[in-house]
Amino acid sequence: MFFSNSKPNYGNSVRTKFTKMLDNMVPFTALNNPRLKKVVNLFQKRYTNGNSMGFGDYIRGSLSLVQICQIHNLQFDMNYVNHPVSKFLTNTTNNDDLSIQSNSINYNGVSMFTDNNFDRNDKTYHKRMIDLLNSVTTSHYYLFCNSFPIVDPSPTQRRIVASKIQPNEVLQEAILGTMSELGLERGGYRIIHIRTGDRYLLNNARLDANLINKVVTTINKNVSRLSPFKYLILSDNVELKKVLSTIYSTDKFVIQIDKSITHLGEGAIKDDESVKNTLVDFFLLAQSNAIISMSPYLHESSFSKYCGILFGIPNIFNRLDIPI
Repeated sequence: MFFSNSKPNYGNSVRTKFTKMLDNMVPFTALNNPRLKKVVNLFQKRYTNGNSMGFGDYIRGSLSLVQICQIHNLQFDMNYVNHPVSKFLTNTTNNDDLSIQSNSINYNGVSMFTDNNFDRNDKTYHKRMIDLLNSVTTSHYYLFCNSFPIVDPSPTQRRIVASKIQPNEVLQEAILGTMSELGLERGGYRIIHIRTGDRYLLNNARLDANLINKVVTTINKNVSRLSPFKYLILSDNVELKKVLSTIYSTDKFVIQIDKSITHLGEGAIKDDESVKNTLVDFFLLAQSNAIISMSPYLHESSFSKYCGILFGIPNIFNRLDIPI
């Protein structure tokens, strides 16, 4: 089931799709660096040029990098040994001994790739990334990438990334315990995921009637009262969940209000328990049968969007017209 991270012999389907996307407008940039063998997307709290982005951004960038590696026949890996998520996740297809890897990496020297393709139709992103990789002087290159995939990720690419962020025994127990407590079965419920944004999560903006009204209107528009499924409401805003628990108090809706969560980037991490709870939310998303997501950001919520992409869960996005 899982990808073996030995030397890849990839087919050319990704390269073919990518070159078609270029429409002959931008020359294909070749990798001319025989020394480079492996590219690793490394997740930690800080880099030489700033704090990390969130977990969804990390997944998005990993899907982008695995495509780059497939185009150029490089090995790909993910490393989060130096991030608190490592206490709850395991990389089941890592090709290197993590203890050796942990001791040999200069974590203080890792940088974020910032020349991103915020528009997926950006036809020069590939050249910018390859120019960087052509300048690398080592066999393994470590960076943080949150770029967008070049083309829609294939099932193989999704499996590669998913195999590298598997829950360990502690997290599995927490996921199963939460599902049992909430009366949820895999594939038997839907998620309403509400990302109110960093204005609330990081800057502690107060909850207001405008936000509540817009969220309630969006939920009512998307939820069928005749649906046989339960709806689990997840949000980065604990105060909002408390309000919604008084509005949606029937058995059809499930809301947990007693567990803290945290942003896994932006220097905002609270404690290990919050990290674990946030990852439980991620894997609850992964075991649902549909995601109804809300966010004030045009790029949606990477946390729910790329969870859906990674595990093949349909996602209906609703933009919240609220201050960012």
